[in-house]
Amino acid sequence: MRAKAIVGLIMAFVFYNKGYNQNLVSNGDFEQYLTCPTFHNYFCGNSNLPNWICASNTPDYFNTCASQSSLVSVPDNFHGFQYPNKGSGYSGVAVYGGGPNFREMIQSKLDTTLSPGVQYCIYFYISLADTSRYAINKFGAYFSDTAIIPYSLSYGYPYLLPFSPQVQYTGGVITDTINWIEISGVFTAIGNENYITLGNFEYDSLTTIVAFNTASGWQACYFYLDDVSVEEVKLAEAGNNSAICIGDSIQLGNNATENASYVWQPGIGLSDSTAANPKAAPSVTTTYYVTKTQCSVVTTDSVTIIVNDCSLPVEPEIFIPSAFSPNGDGENDILFVRSNKSVENLEFNIYNRIGELVFSTTDINKGWDGTFGNQKLNNGIFFYYCKATIDSKNFLLKGDVTLIR
Repeated sequence: MRAKAIVGLIMAFVFYNKGYNQNLVSNGDFEQYLTCPTFHNYFCGNSNLPNWICASNTPDYFNTCASQSSLVSVPDNFHGFQYPNKGSGYSGVAVYGGGPNFREMIQSKLDTTLSPGVQYCIYFYISLADTSRYAINKFGAYFSDTAIIPYSLSYGYPYLLPFSPQVQYTGGVITDTINWIEISGVFTAIGNENYITLGNFEYDSLTTIVAFNTASGWQACYFYLDDVSVEEVKLAEAGNNSAICIGDSIQLGNNATENASYVWQPGIGLSDSTAANPKAAPSVTTTYYVTKTQCSVVTTDSVTIIVNDCSLPVEPEIFIPSAFSPNGDGENDILFVRSNKSVENLEFNIYNRIGELVFSTTDINKGWDGTFGNQKLNNGIFFYYCKATIDSKNFLLKGDVTLIR
């Protein structure tokens, strides 16, 4: 067999950073097995591949542990030559040929039942096998509440399952036998889905079929399949507004998703503007904006990092309360800088969570009443920055204060 370069190709949506969020398909990368495959049709009639069963006909399992004589070795096997998208194993299904509407399909039980109204990102990789005489343009994923019973004649056809996949490849005919092609999409759950089934759900008459390898004597189309994932779509979260000292850094982002791309702007002061959780070390107060793309869902969020000059010593002779309650009861209604000594050169600033200045004073006798622009602000956390001179010594205080009405 000819050697192939390992090249990752994404077709349909976007490039993704792999990494963090829960995949609801256990063993979606086909790396776990109980015994090494020794023959084709590994899915049906046994439970050697955890969390995977056949849904129609005789799909196959390939792994580097298998001997070449088994016909299901990796990279060289009875359907061609292909390395895994990653790891050591992958599966394979016939999607056309071998008889009218002949199909092989695989299915997996999801780790949890999908939640109603929630969007999920689904992706998986396929590659056309060398021995395929034909190439087609159909492959999809179907979600169901119960498992599909293999070979059930009650469906009307023993091969083609009469279901409409919620995620369907909609591009052109797939003829690539070298690269892995990613198919991905977004699906909004009804709320009772427990299983995912993969294969070609279209009739032969509705499938575009191209004679691809006329030298092949096998009158069919066969796809290798790897890295199946179902993940909940998560909104972008840039993290909480924070204050740091010049020269310090802080990690941005509250959540990271396995199948998503991230772009942070501006990139100044960031360790990696495309990472899910970059470190930020701005030299001045900066608001960062993150754009997250998960399948076709794009969301944005922002976070403000307040940068202070912390070179001045911090001493207990000056004090700012951690909370106040401007509710008109006469107690703790005003937030003051407090000291039992004479304070000079006061600079007292308060910022909201987006870094906006809501109060500023240089008068020790003037405090903040919890308003901004003559409007009462809601309960929340605000950030203060205070410089002062006491007995010829310079002081700096920074932190947060909670407004409670």
